[in-house]
Amino acid sequence: MAILIANIGTSDLAVKIECDLEISKQKKSYYIPIGFGRQEPNIEEAEAKVEGQPEGEAWDKRWKIIQDELYSKFAITEKNFFNLTKFIWEKYQQDEKTWYEKLSPGRILGVVETAIKGFEVKDSVFPSFFALE
Repeated sequence: MAILIANIGTSDLAVKIECDLEISKQKKSYYIPIGFGRQEPNIEEAEAKVEGQPEGEAWDKRWKIIQDELYSKFAITEKNFFNLTKFIWEKYQQDEKTWYEKLSPGRILGVVETAIKGFEVKDSVFPSFFALE
């Protein structure tokens, strides 16, 4: 039996948001991480690959997109990761079909998939702060 303990952080949840970008001159949906705010060792290399492309513009404007499309649109006044994820959880419970398509586990999915394949994990438990309420 194997146990995976992983810290699910702010960059591990991405929301599919329709973006109106200048480069593409059309609306297109992108999965935007809702809290990616740190410098990773390979971030400059990754950013260079999408520079001048719609994906690069969406990445560069990710904070404004999150602000406009989530915080402002849904009137979330206390702007922090906890309140945003709680709001998303509540919306997901109200309309699972719509929000299932809008959410992506981002980087943590690779960790979970590697653990399941590499250690033959049969069962998973994902504790949540919301379960304590």
